[in-house]
Amino acid sequence: MCYTMYNNTLGNCAHFFRKRETMTTKDYQTRRPLRIFLSYFRPHRGLFLLDISCAFLIAVIDLAFPLISRTAMYHWLPDKQFSIFFTVMALVVAAFVLRAGLYFIVGYWGHTFGILVEADIRRDLFAHMQDLGFDFYDKNRTGQLMSRLTTDLFELTELAHHGPEDLFISLVTIVGALAVMFSIQWRLALVVCCIIPVFLLVVLYRRRQMSQASRAAKQKTGAINAEIESGLSGVRTTKAFANEAAESARPGVFVLDKFGYCKILEPSIYERNRETVDTENVYVLPCHTTDKIGLFTDLGAFHQVKVTEIPFGKLRDKGVPIDNLSKFDGTKERPVCVVNAAQLKGQKLLFATKDAMIKIVPGGEFETNNRTVAATKLQENDMLLSVQPADGMREAVIQTTSGIFLRFPIEEISEMKKNAKGVRGIKLGRTESLEAIHLLDGTEDDPIVMYKEKPVHLSRLKIGHRDGKGSRARS
Repeated sequence: MCYTMYNNTLGNCAHFFRKRETMTTKDYQTRRPLRIFLSYFRPHRGLFLLDISCAFLIAVIDLAFPLISRTAMYHWLPDKQFSIFFTVMALVVAAFVLRAGLYFIVGYWGHTFGILVEADIRRDLFAHMQDLGFDFYDKNRTGQLMSRLTTDLFELTELAHHGPEDLFISLVTIVGALAVMFSIQWRLALVVCCIIPVFLLVVLYRRRQMSQASRAAKQKTGAINAEIESGLSGVRTTKAFANEAAESARPGVFVLDKFGYCKILEPSIYERNRETVDTENVYVLPCHTTDKIGLFTDLGAFHQVKVTEIPFGKLRDKGVPIDNLSKFDGTKERPVCVVNAAQLKGQKLLFATKDAMIKIVPGGEFETNNRTVAATKLQENDMLLSVQPADGMREAVIQTTSGIFLRFPIEEISEMKKNAKGVRGIKLGRTESLEAIHLLDGTEDDPIVMYKEKPVHLSRLKIGHRDGKGSRARS
């Protein structure tokens, strides 16, 4: 019987399906979205009315049960009208059996209605995509379009089924409940009526937030599907060049603020908020999930953290302390340089300490699987001041805490292993220490640094030699 009913229903749906006109590109451009959406209900209005009718009966049964219970406790049982009580209870049991059958109809045929609406929409969308020009496909990736036709369309299916049904049941329940409460105690019912607008405002506010979150989730899903489609379509090329590891890497942007909290941002989030991110964070580095983040600290240590261990976050997320992800201890040391460890190979790094010990170390020295290694060898009471790339640099300018500057060719700095102390860069006084070291590549017209709120023109300094005394700068 159910099978015959199912075939008859599908036959009626097919009849309406043949009669219905396909949406055209002009319809999509001229009609409002809600009108377009509701137009797909018409071919399947039989199933829609069946769904709504069953939902109405379910709401009526749910509203009737509290009234019957109240009447039984206040009248039938105290007055010993047991025959009426048991007769009504039998009817209640029958009503709940009917309610179970109605729920089956709502769940089964309601979802059938939603699937048929989804099929119609997908058919028209596919036909619409055939009419679009090549420029549309140049601007939109295939994976994103597939996400629109599958994942997003599934949400429309759920809306087509549950949207009108839940809205109708809610309205019937609220109106019916208020009518019952007014018949019992109108003063308390008025109190409830005053609370309902507050709930509506909260719901509308949260609905806006949920819509934004849902839209962001769909955008991310589309981007993921686009990457998957791109990776699968080019899998032959990937295998031909043995590039599987790079293909599986997910891009991101590592950020570390002044309080030691870090996170990974999506590149799209960073591009939209570049100025804010650069201002609020001390270190901002592009990376991939296959990379490691390296931290050089003032105690001469080099800590590494895998990018996969750092959580992806939103713009306003606090992130996690870098101390929790590595052996770095923010109470005892501070970072002087944060790098993408994957980019160190082939680079040359200039190390400088407060006691003016300097050296150049190949970046390959820090290729290690250990989470923490010694970055340099420090003398007693000395601290690492800076680590910076030295590739392509021609001159170095040492600046001391007393305002002494020494400019000399960078070739005078020896290249050493990481466990070497280095060579002296400048002769310091008893209470003097290194404040900064500046590198010049010769391309800047007039590089300037500030000392005691006065500009110092580095290119005007007299060229000397490493381990000299230097001279006090004139602005």
